[in-house]
Amino acid sequence: MWKFSEEINERFWTETKKFLPLVLYLQAMATEALVSFNAKNLVSNKKYMDTGLSKEEELALESFIKMTREMENAQVDDLIFNCGNKYQFAKTHSVYIKDWDKTKGIMEQRIVNGQLPPDTSPQFMRAMIFHGDKIIQEKLQKVRQAFHIKFHETIYNYLGEDGKIKKFLGIFG
Repeated sequence: MWKFSEEINERFWTETKKFLPLVLYLQAMATEALVSFNAKNLVSNKKYMDTGLSKEEELALESFIKMTREMENAQVDDLIFNCGNKYQFAKTHSVYIKDWDKTKGIMEQRIVNGQLPPDTSPQFMRAMIFHGDKIIQEKLQKVRQAFHIKFHETIYNYLGEDGKIKKFLGIFG
């Protein structure tokens, strides 16, 4: 009885792996459609208009959101389709967090120091940070879901509570 159950389980996962790229592609397309709809409606719904952004900054923010989301999704798709090592996959999740934390820190420091690019307001930089945070959280969620589908376990077996890689036999840090 147990052997039969193991065989069915193994066959299920073998068959499921064949469709993983399609499932992830369809999920990405659905997410992109929702994101595109939301990005187009950001200005019309005036969700961030109260921050004092100029019309040019509103358009630039809309463009930033769309481009950032496309680049982040492309990066995740590349990881999903090209990485078969669960340790490397988890480490990449950690690197995504560390890279964003560093970038966000630099942006916040520039706001505090008043070192903004020409024609850029602090409100625009804060809006970029806010939307960048949301995009990165979506990206990390997609990585965690893909890890679970691809390796049949949670990525948190390889990550610390902060989502970054935990010390594992002294290899990662």
